[in-house]
Amino acid sequence: QKDIGGWPEEPARYQRESARGARDAAQAQLDLAMAGASQSEIAAARAMVAGAQAQVKTAEAGVAAAEAGVAAAQAGPGTTQDQVALADVGITAASAQVEVAAGQLAQAEAQLARLKAGATPEEIAALEAQVAQAEGALAAADAALQTVDIQIAQTTLTAPVSGVVVERVLQVGELAAPGVPLFTLANLDDVTLTVYVPEAELGQVFLGQQVDVTVDAFSDVFVGEVSHIASQAEFTPKNVQTQEERVHMVFAVKVRLDNPEQLLKPGMPADAVFGE
Repeated sequence: QKDIGGWPEEPARYQRESARGARDAAQAQLDLAMAGASQSEIAAARAMVAGAQAQVKTAEAGVAAAEAGVAAAQAGPGTTQDQVALADVGITAASAQVEVAAGQLAQAEAQLARLKAGATPEEIAALEAQVAQAEGALAAADAALQTVDIQIAQTTLTAPVSGVVVERVLQVGELAAPGVPLFTLANLDDVTLTVYVPEAELGQVFLGQQVDVTVDAFSDVFVGEVSHIASQAEFTPKNVQTQEERVHMVFAVKVRLDNPEQLLKPGMPADAVFGE
């Protein structure tokens, strides 16, 4: 099986995982809103309120101190108008700090109230819409990934049997038409030798008969057995070496040979000696 790459599978998988993460995050926010605030969150909000109240008291004390400073400056016999004006500036600054602290206190109290009351129906509806939108994005990403997987499957060539590629019919870039083979495979573990036996000698051949086979490339003798005998005579094929032999009527006999080391290759000429 050979996977022919080129389809954007990884980006599609990344988009799906990203969409799934967004969906899960939106669902988690909705679950938190539906469940309400935890005791720890409420305790933290109460602590913020207490801190803001303390800041307000500190700022108010600063105002009181500034006002006392102004009164003392006005009562002093040697105080100038500039000193009184400077003391008034201190009152203004202290009053501004009181306003800031009061605003922070109001925000902290509002946050505490929201946590105690829980999410509003509008907030829950908005979160539900966000979850639905994220689920739609996830479904779209899943569909895109399935399309890519189908395209990849259509570009995957799967051989019906295990074997060795002995011929490549089409090259990269050529058009692969339906019904046209792309490769020729051979199972070299089990090969067949076709021997053409003259009609006069056919009576000496029988199924299962042992046959000793030799080839020019090796000195070994390969042992096989007759697996098929043709029932109809034919003229000797053109690939027989001599012209005199090609005009004779012969019967095709197939000899099966085990080839565990894959020494025998398709197209090798061979000699066969039939046993008794």
